[in-house]
Amino acid sequence: MKKFLLPLLIFVLIINISRADGIIGTWRWRNNNGNEKNATWKAGLDSSIVISSKTDVIRLRLHIKPISGYYMDTRLQYGTQPTGFLSDTVKDGGNDPTAPFIYAGNNEYVKLGEKTTQQMPSIDNGAFYSGAIITKKDGHFQNIPSPYIETELEWVIIPTNKIQAGTTYYFSSNHVESILPEKSNLIHYAVLTTSNDINHPGDKIIAYHISTSNNFVTLNFTTALKGHDHFELQYIKSGFTNWTPFKTIPGDNVQLHQTTFDKPQSTSQQDTSIYYMRIALFDMDKVMSVSPAIKFTLTPSVNSNTLTLKVSPNPAKSNVSFNLKGYSGKTFNATLTTLYGRQMNKKVITVNQSGNYTLDSNIPAGTYLLNIEGKGIAKSSRVLVQ
Repeated sequence: MKKFLLPLLIFVLIINISRADGIIGTWRWRNNNGNEKNATWKAGLDSSIVISSKTDVIRLRLHIKPISGYYMDTRLQYGTQPTGFLSDTVKDGGNDPTAPFIYAGNNEYVKLGEKTTQQMPSIDNGAFYSGAIITKKDGHFQNIPSPYIETELEWVIIPTNKIQAGTTYYFSSNHVESILPEKSNLIHYAVLTTSNDINHPGDKIIAYHISTSNNFVTLNFTTALKGHDHFELQYIKSGFTNWTPFKTIPGDNVQLHQTTFDKPQSTSQQDTSIYYMRIALFDMDKVMSVSPAIKFTLTPSVNSNTLTLKVSPNPAKSNVSFNLKGYSGKTFNATLTTLYGRQMNKKVITVNQSGNYTLDSNIPAGTYLLNIEGKGIAKSSRVLVQ
């Protein structure tokens, strides 16, 4: 009997000593709106959250106390069933095209390997050792100088288009066990549930403003959510049924948007035409929603084939020099404005034979619009001032 018990005891001791990831701890979800000290929390300790956006970066903080060993595996596992070890591991983007979550990478608030300070309550007032921020795949091990010292890890992740609506996901690392006595020796998970409409959250244009400067149009608009595949500017003259796209705007991950474009010219040489424009929003699933129609005017394109405006040199150093050809009037107005329409300089210029003109511009460096207005003409050109 003694010969049997001795090998068994040795076997148990080897397991306990080699178990480098035996830890107890608590979880907490937080927003990606600050550094590791001042980012706000999404929920309380060990509280689950519900997400309704696939484009928002999420951060998950873990306060842990190793109870054996000196190295902790920092991989973040997940699954849809809280059954022991979770086999799926969060990876960098592109490494797993079916993954519902990936590492979000470094951002303006946190970077891979940044040291953590204690932001969550101590488990039993143990000494604290700095952990790390994990924004992408790393060496997967965190060195702790000795067991029983507490530390904190924080993962930075983002959902993908493969995330399932109305689904609960469980996250774990190191087989974290609950600190509650009645749940000791049970793996402790961080819990996240997706809303039923996460794939089609009802994104839309909630505000917009359009301003014109001669034949340039500046459009500012706000979307309800972040993350879009692309936008289209569409116009129609009447009927509101066959909208024609005339400009595509690439998607982005912001809510405030601005674009400047050439104002479409009327095909008529005589009449001013009334048109309507709208913004078509395409979310990450290519689902389209549109803004209300915006009324605007297309001016006649008088002598559009013979009239030319060229700024040279461009970029300009101080004064803006340009050449205007094909204009038959005696005078014209030259105005320099910002892209937002703020007037910086204006001058009435008398036409000369060479067609070369100069507009004084004692203005800060930046991008501006040179607007030319005269008898039957309205021309604009971008100018870069250095």
